[in-house]
Amino acid sequence: MAVSYGLNLFCALLRTRLAPGISLSGFYHALCTKACSICGGFGGFVLLLAWKRCCAVCVRGAALEAHMHPITAIREEYHLTKAELGQLKTFKTIPGIYTMDESVHKSCIKVASSHQAALVSGSAKAALVQLVM
Repeated sequence: MAVSYGLNLFCALLRTRLAPGISLSGFYHALCTKACSICGGFGGFVLLLAWKRCCAVCVRGAALEAHMHPITAIREEYHLTKAELGQLKTFKTIPGIYTMDESVHKSCIKVASSHQAALVSGSAKAALVQLVM
């Protein structure tokens, strides 16, 4: 059932090399869950790093966990040490067309959650204020 109904998600996990961190039961649970884990609306997406169902509104900006940035930008923004960078869950993006603007990405970049980086650096409050403004 997981492969029949979640083949795109399964392929994304394999291509981003995040599959070893997700159990088959966790994968199946994500497929069977309908609600956004943040607002409770219909969760049509899965945040790969957080492994949570998420709705379109939360993916577009409401969810702090959905904010992904290149690891180089995160390192500079939060002044993270190598040890702190090692604590972040990261993945390499897949080339393709993304966002509603249909911007084309031809190369792979390593990204991480800026929310997780803020938590690791201890500046979660500062990150929250920045996103609200």
